[in-house]
Amino acid sequence: MTQRLTAWQAYLLAAVFGAGGAFGQQPYDLPPLMLLGMIGAVWLFQGRVTARQAGVTGWAFGLGYFMHALQWIVSPFMVDVARHGWMAPFALVFMAAGMALFWGVAFWGARRLSRAGPWALIPCWTAAELLRAYIFTGFPWASPAQSGVGVLAGQALAWIGPHGLNAILIAVAVWAASALTGPPRALRWRILRETVVLATLLALLLPVMRGDAPLSGHTVRLVQPNAPQKEKWDPEKIPVFFQRQLAFTAAPPQQTAPDLVLWSETAIPWSLEWAGTALEEIARAGGDAPVALGVQRSDGLRYFNAMITLDQSGAVTQTYDKHHLVPFGEYMPLGDMLARFGIYGLAANQGHGYSAGPGRGCWISGRWVMRCR
Repeated sequence: MTQRLTAWQAYLLAAVFGAGGAFGQQPYDLPPLMLLGMIGAVWLFQGRVTARQAGVTGWAFGLGYFMHALQWIVSPFMVDVARHGWMAPFALVFMAAGMALFWGVAFWGARRLSRAGPWALIPCWTAAELLRAYIFTGFPWASPAQSGVGVLAGQALAWIGPHGLNAILIAVAVWAASALTGPPRALRWRILRETVVLATLLALLLPVMRGDAPLSGHTVRLVQPNAPQKEKWDPEKIPVFFQRQLAFTAAPPQQTAPDLVLWSETAIPWSLEWAGTALEEIARAGGDAPVALGVQRSDGLRYFNAMITLDQSGAVTQTYDKHHLVPFGEYMPLGDMLARFGIYGLAANQGHGYSAGPGRGCWISGRWVMRCR
């Protein structure tokens, strides 16, 4: 049936399947639609006879998917609409098109490896997602595996990780698309073959579905002010959000007192060098529990997206500078050169944005350990 579609019809349908598959991600949280979208992409792949056609189909599917799944990236541009608003549509389209290239290459490679069936998509698509998570500092957001967080299949994440779960999802999509197509005379053999494959996949899943993971006995209180992005830096709203976080931090425990209070990234609007009084208030609200929070700090002309821990007096006991920065948002590639043309990142300073920290760290305080990436 897919052979009856023109090239442009197939590409448009692939984009529709991709946009529909994005309903499997937050805030919709409908993982069956994620799987249906992937099945549709594999079904279209089977009708693309050349590697070029397969590659464009994969890219179109990824474009529709990432345009929908990454729509949240326009929010920071809305903080200062007059300055950054015009960049929002370009950022979304270019980001989605760039992420879709990984899937386009996967589909192209799968067709080059196999002219007959879609099974080469399993290693190629999985490898593309693995590469997307690490190359150019990595951008693993909206990975298909993330759609399984709220369902039973998501338990596999603790054992085989997101890329293992991606491989299983892709394999199931390939199985389903293959089971729906093929010559009628081969139906009996096809059903037997696909049943064996599905049974094997389920057998791989069974060991990871062992119920809840054992708890550590520690209690962590997570605090965030529920501040709309466009209001976070509003001078009139800053005291409201700060007092809200203090109240949450000092609230009586429902069961056991927290061992650690954790505030979010850039939890306060003041740079660390000017936040002395605020840090003392935060420490008092935390009581006996240490408080870890995200702040911005400077060292000369260099700025860092940092995380600190406070003792009961408000003194900084540990500092971690984020080293895995998001391109364009936290730093601008070729920042000095682009700054000459008036192009800056959202967190730009001297054209570059934030500076990267020295690397991963591990904090130890009392009974808890925090690993920072």
